[in-house]
Amino acid sequence: MATRSLSLLLGLQFYCTVAVYGEIFSSIARLQSLYASSSSILQQLDDYIGKEEERLQVLRSIREEVSALQDIAPDTGLTVPEHPIGAYHMIKALSHLNQTISTATVSTNVFQSYLQALSQPLPSESDFRGAISAILRLQAIYRLPTHDLMEGMVRGNTAKRLNPSDAVAIAKIARKSTNYRHLTVEWLKEAYEAYVTRREQSGLDLKVHLLNITKEYIQYSDWMNAWLYVNKAKETYPHDDEVMLVYRDIEGTIKHATTVGLSLHSFHGAPGYSEDGWWKNYSSLCRGDQDAITSNWKSSFCSLTPTSIPFSPVKTEVLSTRPFIAIFHDVLSNSEAIKFKSEAFNMLLRANVGDPGKGFVSEARVGQLTWLYDTNPNVHKISQRVMDITGLDVTIRNNLSSSEPFQVVNYGIGGQYEPHFDVYADRSALLDLPSFLKGSGERLATFLFYLNDVTEGGATVFPTAGVRVPAIKNSAAFWYNLWRSGENDPMTLHAGCPVLLGQKWVANKWIREHGQEFRHSCGSHPDSVHHEFPEHRWVMNRA
Repeated sequence: MATRSLSLLLGLQFYCTVAVYGEIFSSIARLQSLYASSSSILQQLDDYIGKEEERLQVLRSIREEVSALQDIAPDTGLTVPEHPIGAYHMIKALSHLNQTISTATVSTNVFQSYLQALSQPLPSESDFRGAISAILRLQAIYRLPTHDLMEGMVRGNTAKRLNPSDAVAIAKIARKSTNYRHLTVEWLKEAYEAYVTRREQSGLDLKVHLLNITKEYIQYSDWMNAWLYVNKAKETYPHDDEVMLVYRDIEGTIKHATTVGLSLHSFHGAPGYSEDGWWKNYSSLCRGDQDAITSNWKSSFCSLTPTSIPFSPVKTEVLSTRPFIAIFHDVLSNSEAIKFKSEAFNMLLRANVGDPGKGFVSEARVGQLTWLYDTNPNVHKISQRVMDITGLDVTIRNNLSSSEPFQVVNYGIGGQYEPHFDVYADRSALLDLPSFLKGSGERLATFLFYLNDVTEGGATVFPTAGVRVPAIKNSAAFWYNLWRSGENDPMTLHAGCPVLLGQKWVANKWIREHGQEFRHSCGSHPDSVHHEFPEHRWVMNRA
């Protein structure tokens, strides 16, 4: 009964509301009230139009940025996404568009519907930060001059130059990074120089900017450069309290240091930054520095290697014998490489790092991947070729498979995979494998196809072994991950170097221990380490 009464009351309220407020024309008093509000309505309408015009101006500015995206360096065949600065400009413009449209009024619904129908979503703010991190990664590893990047120049290939606000955005990301913190001051200085020489303000607060440069140098105990930039700030803002406070602090420090004989110019790099350890060998090999390449690699040789198919040897370049690392040349056709890429494209997802069931997204691996199975006839044919070349079983079964499906990877801007092992860090992770791989053992060997030429960068490197494998279209790298005793080979620590120019597609197959008992036997004793190849399989035609 109570429920029914409440329903009647609500219904009556609704009826009264419609009756009293449903019309305006039938009451002069209401028309007079509305008329009295007309000036306020006019003001609100003017404010609304002003905001809409501001938004439209932003959209026009974004349109100019998008329309300015032109192919660069046509003589090398590079496109905007294949140049790191070009890709940055593209992501910056489209992420800005995405943000503007997402907060727009109902009038943009038609355009929003069009964008939602695109096969690829627009970049987000996260993509923008990722593009900046990529620029810093490339700069640090390949030692690219900051000024060249500011001018849009990468190894002779030019894109639209950066402005001061771009440089400040890059400096902000660098400041938060351990690996790239040392680059912060360089980007802040480039922003200042662009402001001074080209008068490109781009919203730059000069006072704050000069003080930020000063404070960065203080972080490094580089008092002379700190003194230089705080004086620039004092010349421009001689009566500013904040500027004068920093000025007097540095002046006092310099006077004290001079008195006791301390160094005033002692730049030792940013806190936490170091090029020691794996980073040094990794970056040196990525650059192709000769002193990072071992004598083992320098004594590489070429051969025609018999396969299981009579009279069909494969061109082999042995880069290292301990550990065994080789390149097989011309083992894929152009059409086969294209099929791999086209079949993988619509299934690509961001690559994770970590053992099965424990994977996570990390800047240590920047790329997208998918898996192609042997149920596809084209893929099965390539798997058979891997078997013919290596003599190893790669059959995929419902259980106890001898290999994994092909993992196809496309790397992003500055795409990389930092040094890692293909074997699992924790062997208990073998229990978390899919059912068709359980019991198949570790990843005995890796067979890695390169599906395209990379314009600059993208090599596969072995920091501990001192070996560098260039990414050559239609070739494949091959190495063993385990000693003959079955233990992990520490010399097979390897990495995919960042892609500097162009793009990189690879397809790799991990070959498991199961099924190799009569194809690749263990060593003659438990401590057997290196793989020795019988003469009938490796015909060494040394140059």
